[in-house]
Amino acid sequence: MQPIRQDLAGVLRIWLADRADSERVFGSLPRVLARTLRKDLDAARAAWIAAASTKDEREAREKSQFLCYVDDDGRIADFHSLRHTYISRIVAGGASVRTAQELARHSDPRLTIGRYAHAQLHSLTSALDALPNCHPLAAEPAQVGATGTDDSHPRSAWRSAQEAKRRQALRMGATKKRSGRAAPTRSTLALTCCPLRT
Repeated sequence: MQPIRQDLAGVLRIWLADRADSERVFGSLPRVLARTLRKDLDAARAAWIAAASTKDEREAREKSQFLCYVDDDGRIADFHSLRHTYISRIVAGGASVRTAQELARHSDPRLTIGRYAHAQLHSLTSALDALPNCHPLAAEPAQVGATGTDDSHPRSAWRSAQEAKRRQALRMGATKKRSGRAAPTRSTLALTCCPLRT
């Protein structure tokens, strides 16, 4: 059994409406599928270019690599590349390694993740965006925007922020001493932020 999405099942249900239960889903496919896929890509690209509404749009589409069998980087749009895309999207969707391995029908998860799952740039940036913000100036756009080309330098702004935190900690320590609680230690305060120094 191979699980599929409900929308694909709906398309296949129409395709299989007049077939016997024992009949193969794709029993009548041509022997040379790669050649068929290439012809289909060429036909789809020609139709897409012909559908351009202006001359400029048509020229832009002709220069594009959309629906090309081979792109400028040497990547080929064949059935095996569809498998790479399928597995990469499953992994990018948050599936566990075990789930991706089962859907890929691989015996070894290293093959699934190491060979077939490709990280796209948007996946990498999304993973970075999910990290917590630990820069002391992140909440102060005016200071963060300093590039060193005007009066405020990022390092001096960072030092000012650190000095303000130190003064606040001293005030808190004095208040806590009066109330009988211990003042926060420097090591405790250092754990609240981890800026990278250049």
